Amino acid sequence: MAQNKNYLHSELITFANVEEAIKLQNSIFPRENAKKNFLDAIKEGIEAKVPTKFQTQYFLVKDENNEAVGLWGHYIEDRNDECWLGWFGVKNEMRKKGYGTQIFKIFENWAKENGFKTIRLYTDEVDNAQACVLYENMGMIKEYYKNSDDITKDVGDIVIYSKSLTGEVVDLWNNKFINIKGQKDKEEYYKKN
Repeated sequence: MAQNKNYLHSELITFANVEEAIKLQNSIFPRENAKKNFLDAIKEGIEAKVPTKFQTQYFLVKDENNEAVGLWGHYIEDRNDECWLGWFGVKNEMRKKGYGTQIFKIFENWAKENGFKTIRLYTDEVDNAQACVLYENMGMIKEYYKNSDDITKDVGDIVIYSKSLTGEVVDLWNNKFINIKGQKDKEEYYKKN
């Protein structure tokens, strides 16, 4: 897993570390809140009893000193052969040190090992310009999301990145619904509660 001189490991977000994960997520994405995503994934894992590759999971990424440097997660949106990266980020003071590349590779390797053919993610170019450069450097294909049935006005231009893990040409997302409104509703719920 290690690349460069830094050793990183992923730690599943559970009730024991969810507050640490939320604090880190809020520092990376100050205008967004993943609390409901994290809690829903923990509940899904408890109810499943036996984890499967189709289950949503989120991870804290820690260094050799067990200090959290970032986070990542995976979920299935539309097809069982595609895996989406979610809540991927690196602590502000740890950026530009190769951690983003390492964490992305952890996710990509996990997806390959679990038989997924395509990985995807969505983001915006305004708040996440540095990350967009990373995604393109990692071989992901960019397309703009302009689905009129989903909200995009208050979050800016949404970009979907896709990458084939099989060496084949990747099928683009082509504006299929991804439910940004549903994610915004989850975030609003925890702002109020």
